[in-house]
Amino acid sequence: MLGIVSSYRLFINTGKGFEEKVVLQPTDTVLTLRYQEIMYEVTGSEICFYISALETSNPYGVTGQSLSSKVCTASTEIITVPNVFTPNNDLVNDFFKPVLSFTPLNYYLVITDRKGNILFETRDYSAVWDGSKNGNPHLQDVCLWFLKVTTHLEKVFQRQEH
Repeated sequence: MLGIVSSYRLFINTGKGFEEKVVLQPTDTVLTLRYQEIMYEVTGSEICFYISALETSNPYGVTGQSLSSKVCTASTEIITVPNVFTPNNDLVNDFFKPVLSFTPLNYYLVITDRKGNILFETRDYSAVWDGSKNGNPHLQDVCLWFLKVTTHLEKVFQRQEH
C-alpha cells in the first residue's frame, strides 16, 4: 500500500458465514472483543476472524484493499449453572438462568419444588426464572432443576441438581 489507510474492518464467522463486526479508525491499533460479547452468536465448531484494511489517497488514483489471513479458534462449549439466587428485587442475582457459551440447537430447563410440582419450564435458552410460580413469589426453599442442551456440534448435555 502506498496510500493512507482509511479504516480497518473486522470480519467474524461464528458459524453462519463472515459478517462485518467492527469498523475501526486507522489510529485504532488494538481491539478487545470478549467472548461473552459473541457467545450467543456462536453456532459453529470454530470462530474465525480476518481484518480488511481500506486504502485511500493512493498516488496511482486506485483505492485498494488488503486482507489479513484468516485466524480460527475452536468454539467453547461451557455450561454454567448457578447454585443459588436471591429473587428479592435488589438487582443482584435476582434471576436463575444457566449460562451457555454458545447458541444451543435444543434447550430444555425445568425447575420443580421438592414434591415435583413444576415451578418453571422453558425451551428458550434466553428465558430467566424470577423465583415465582404463576406470577406469585415462591417461598424460600430448595428447588430442583433439570437441564438438557444440544450443542451446535450435536453433543447432548444433561445436568440436574437434586
